[in-house]
Amino acid sequence: MFRRLVNNRLFRWRHLLPRLLDQRGSRRLIGLLRRRDIIQAYNHAIAKKAHDQHRAEVLRLSRLDDADFTHVAITEDSVSSGRLISELELPEGSLIVSVRRGNHLIIPHGYTRLRAKDQLTIFADNECLPVVEQRLTGRKKF
Repeated sequence: MFRRLVNNRLFRWRHLLPRLLDQRGSRRLIGLLRRRDIIQAYNHAIAKKAHDQHRAEVLRLSRLDDADFTHVAITEDSVSSGRLISELELPEGSLIVSVRRGNHLIIPHGYTRLRAKDQLTIFADNECLPVVEQRLTGRKKF
């Protein structure tokens, strides 16, 4: 009796759930769409769009004269790992544009603390790029 009561309750509310039907026009149910699925898909699409916009902006800005973008990976043995950006004393013609930390894109400020495995996007004059990389990684680029 309990089973029949549960089935009747589900049957009453079944029409309110979004249903995924077979594409061939049949009424065969192949799944239910939950709120959690919609939110997860939306978040994934927003993150992908932000990533694509970031890449497009990097490409657009990389065409400027006497300046270029570079990407620097912060490792555990980098001198900048664990330090604030304001402590790095980067040259005047350089700017840390973004910090990618896992799946998150961070717009950095002076109080942003760099961590191992961070991916930095840096915009700088061609003359000061080696200095920037040396101050971030501790290694001289030849």
